[in-house]
Amino acid sequence: MVSSGSTHLCNGFGRLEYEAWTTPGVALAYDSGFGPLTQQAISVLLKEIDKLAISKSKHSVSVLDVATGPGYVARSLVRDGYNVVAVDCSEEFIRMAQVFNKDLELGKLHFKVGDAQRLEFDDCTFDAVVCNFGVLHLPEPEMFFREAFRVLRPGGLLAFTVWQAPPATVGFDMCHRAVREHGDPNVALPPGPPFFMYADPKREVSTEGGDSFDAPPPPTAAVMWLHGLRKRAAIAQRPRGRPRALCPSPSPPFPFPSL
Repeated sequence: MVSSGSTHLCNGFGRLEYEAWTTPGVALAYDSGFGPLTQQAISVLLKEIDKLAISKSKHSVSVLDVATGPGYVARSLVRDGYNVVAVDCSEEFIRMAQVFNKDLELGKLHFKVGDAQRLEFDDCTFDAVVCNFGVLHLPEPEMFFREAFRVLRPGGLLAFTVWQAPPATVGFDMCHRAVREHGDPNVALPPGPPFFMYADPKREVSTEGGDSFDAPPPPTAAVMWLHGLRKRAAIAQRPRGRPRALCPSPSPPFPFPSL
């Protein structure tokens, strides 16, 4: 259980994200909605982690998966031979991840509820830290980078994914145009980091204390966006984060066919 002192609750945006992602039913909705999208970037993360295996065996490499969600990345890493600890702020996501991954080798994968901006691990514990589309949901991402820097061993690797800014990400471009043409983008939401803050590959990744990571040019992953009535229904019935704040009702005001 994340305590009341959690950094997720440090400001209005953090509370918005935390309450959205810990709402009952959101984990299953994510698995059927955005899950198929975010899983398509896992191969890029694995290619980065595999660089560590050049000098040492995968079985001796320890990886921390932050904002693991249903455990997609953690599962792929363990199947590839790595030792993994995976954390998420949502107890529901952790329970789902444990069920989804119960067939994996015992001792190589551990799940726990945790705060991405206050990692409960000793200094120099992991060879790599990964975060698949989690950074853009953090109220203070620099705190996460500071913590990642702290728990990494010397020469360790941080790999994370974010969405490219529209129009490069066609799905978000469609959503933004729809809001501009048929809605109102000027709504009252708690201020938070820009959603595409780290979409610029030239942006330096630095910690709260001013440390920075050596960052080679990042690769780009092609992600296939599925669309249609059934996919829109799955996402619309359980919006998350900022969209959920605009549509607080758990169900849309119009019927969808059962999924």
